[in-house]
Amino acid sequence: MIKRAICTVFSKSYLPYARALMAAAAAQEPSCELFALLVDRVEGRFDPAEEPFKVLFIDDMDLPDRNFFCFRYNTLELCTASKAWIIEWLLRSGFDEVVYLDSDTCLYAPLTEAWQAMEYGAKVVLTPHLTRPNPGATMADEAVVLRAGAANTGFMAFRKHPDVFDLMTWWKGNLEHGCLIDAAMGLFLEQKWMDLAPGMFSDVHFLRDEGYNAGYWNLPTRPITKQGERFFAGKRPLTLFHFSGMESAARPS
Repeated sequence: MIKRAICTVFSKSYLPYARALMAAAAAQEPSCELFALLVDRVEGRFDPAEEPFKVLFIDDMDLPDRNFFCFRYNTLELCTASKAWIIEWLLRSGFDEVVYLDSDTCLYAPLTEAWQAMEYGAKVVLTPHLTRPNPGATMADEAVVLRAGAANTGFMAFRKHPDVFDLMTWWKGNLEHGCLIDAAMGLFLEQKWMDLAPGMFSDVHFLRDEGYNAGYWNLPTRPITKQGERFFAGKRPLTLFHFSGMESAARPS
């Protein structure tokens, strides 16, 4: 039987998001084990043992020069830089397939298409920011998306394979110092590096299902609707929505 995990990375200020994501993941993928990597300290804010998912800590990860690694990055940079380490940690801990989801995403259906892509040979599964031209977009025109990267790494799936470990070694080497937002250098956190992955590593698959990773950058071409009890992104059933860039209505202005 294939052993699968779903994971995320969060800071304690994003604990409500992580809880909501993990609750949805448990409902949609009950056979998967759930993990969340905390990049800062608990400081009495919650009890990790009481969470219905396994909380991992930054000290559990084999970060290079951990103190300097954490010191050089702000919280957003540290969360995104840490993705490679938790994914590799899970693959080396006995899981055959690992899905990573940003803590500000939510699952509305099982990840059937992602699992099938790996069953049919994909070693890495990514989703493109855009699956069709996006004319007239105001919040994320095509030039903005071009600077952010071809794929949105709020969703990624990885199958255990030596090639994937080679990819992780390469990715981690760049994220140690290069997980930055720096337009002049062509960098956008951990995400922009993935533009190189399809050319450098085999079987990196772009899942073009518009039900995956719907977000503000692609809503003009895949509007969200509800039909009965199901949500749709364009014509596809909604599997994963990414709430990046959206403020909570409950948050004071």
